[in-house]
Amino acid sequence: MPGTSFSDAIAILSSDPVNCVISTPGQKVYYSFIPPISAIAVIKGLSTIDNIARLYNSVYTPLAFNDDGGGDLQFLITWSVTAGQTYYLKLELSNTLITGNFNFSVSGIFPATHDWDDFNQGLLIGLQISDKTRLGYNVDETIKAKDIGYGLTTPGYWTVIR
Repeated sequence: MPGTSFSDAIAILSSDPVNCVISTPGQKVYYSFIPPISAIAVIKGLSTIDNIARLYNSVYTPLAFNDDGGGDLQFLITWSVTAGQTYYLKLELSNTLITGNFNFSVSGIFPATHDWDDFNQGLLIGLQISDKTRLGYNVDETIKAKDIGYGLTTPGYWTVIR
């Protein structure tokens, strides 16, 4: 079964929520991620069941631990990560006598894969592209631009300026 140790950790490839399944009391589930950019990773529990997270580097050295920092019994870890380095998460339930599922996410390090047409109304904010051009668009995260008008048709990653 994948996710039972560091060596068979389940790879996280996007900021989409991940469902962690604890099928045996006391079970720990291992995940890995390799940030494509150096940034602050935000690792957060997204459920109602009490859970715990531990973050490790590529040689399994503990970097961070959190139980209820995200509120509502959810873990929250924010950590400065380096592009190309492997990081591991070990997740478990606080009550080691029960089983259950919970969602979590790793955000702040993966580019979004949404096309412009996927976005609904949002707050008007500024965007910055590699040539430092600034325009106002209704989005709330980093987007992959395909053809968004105003003469800009070059594909690339656009980053929200907050």
